[in-house]
Amino acid sequence: MRCSPRSSRRIAQRSVFVSGSLADGALDGLQTDRVRAITREVGRAIAASGKRLISGYGIGIGDHVLSGMVRELPPDSASKLATRLSIRPFPRSLPEGTNENAFKSLYREDLVAPAGTCIVICGLRRKKDGSGDFELGPGVREKAELARRLKRLLIPIGATHGVARQLWQEMNADLAALDPRISRAVFATLGDDSADPSTIGEAVVAILTAVDRSD
Repeated sequence: MRCSPRSSRRIAQRSVFVSGSLADGALDGLQTDRVRAITREVGRAIAASGKRLISGYGIGIGDHVLSGMVRELPPDSASKLATRLSIRPFPRSLPEGTNENAFKSLYREDLVAPAGTCIVICGLRRKKDGSGDFELGPGVREKAELARRLKRLLIPIGATHGVARQLWQEMNADLAALDPRISRAVFATLGDDSADPSTIGEAVVAILTAVDRSD
């Protein structure tokens, strides 16, 4: 028996996909500590909102969002973690003959599609040319664009730099098109470099709560 479109939407709204990465050395020490603190607050916000976390366990991000969520859950909830978490890291090696780009695109869609909301954190990776330099993570950007195409609610935490800041700036330049479930004041907080991590976490809680009210 298939779910109705409304039922499917409700199921998706219970889940939040967190996309992001932070390669070692991409930011200075203080910036790295701040991004990690914000990421833990995002995890806490997901738990506090009663949502389910879907994560590809991005480098430098996955550990911290999971830590923040687990700390917020009641002590007796350990046996129910499977209902609140879906951790799906990218495979490190693929079978011979697999088209890597095609596989990654399908895998990303499989991560994004079940969630009604996509939160983007940072998105900085080390370049693959051996230079030791860093760049915006194309995979993080692709997942954000996929979320848009699937009409998922996109929440870029601009204060975490990288792809998230780029997305936040693009959306901030067109506030008229901002999803009505995100107030302009709350959206501004997401990109505020001076905001306390807990304040950013509360902004995320406000958005996730508004998602529930809109259904």
